[in-house]
Amino acid sequence: MMPAADLIAGIEAHCSQAIERALPADVLGGRLLILRATAGEPSWGLASGSGRVAAVANGGAATDRAITLNVPAIIDYYKALDEARAAAVAIGCHELAHLLTAKPDPLVTHDEATAIWNEVLTMPSIGGVCWHCPRWAGAFFVAADRLKTVLPAVEHRAVIRLVWAGLRQHGFAPLEILDALTGLTLPASIGEAFAPGAAAALALAAVCDDELTRQAWIDRSFRKTSATSANAA
Repeated sequence: MMPAADLIAGIEAHCSQAIERALPADVLGGRLLILRATAGEPSWGLASGSGRVAAVANGGAATDRAITLNVPAIIDYYKALDEARAAAVAIGCHELAHLLTAKPDPLVTHDEATAIWNEVLTMPSIGGVCWHCPRWAGAFFVAADRLKTVLPAVEHRAVIRLVWAGLRQHGFAPLEILDALTGLTLPASIGEAFAPGAAAALALAAVCDDELTRQAWIDRSFRKTSATSANAA
């Protein structure tokens, strides 16, 4: 049964507001738009580029970002509302990390953005190691950590548990990420912290497994289940 519309909207609003408040240096215009997945979309979350084109195509400004969340699928899997809310926030961080480590989208008009976005929607969801590099893992890890400033402690612990599970499913060891980042002073912008060549990005690259090993982890993880807290592209 499809969850009630107000329940879906409430979780979407909670996710966007938490991320906006915790990461003001990275949600450029102050807004993270949560787009609803198209019918039949198997992934629980999707990101495209740096999120600018998606935002403009869906009524946002060029300074906004946008991601897609499949909140009905998340609610259906977790059943418990508190767990579904935490999972939506964790997946939101997963997708935001893609935006923060992508090349900036071009400045486009609404019509141009709409044409690009409509083409994106016709393409299959793509995961795999090439989309989940150490810079992405670092951005995912730090974004989730910074949510501690805006979420109740119980919810933040649930988000961290789900984020760490998602990192493991993509071949990363959360404690190794923590060790690599300990002692580094990160800028307010997570995108800046994990830009190519930045100190944090280099520190993570030095401790993470190679691509073949991480792809093997991904293959094993997603053979086991088709619906997990990291079921995001």
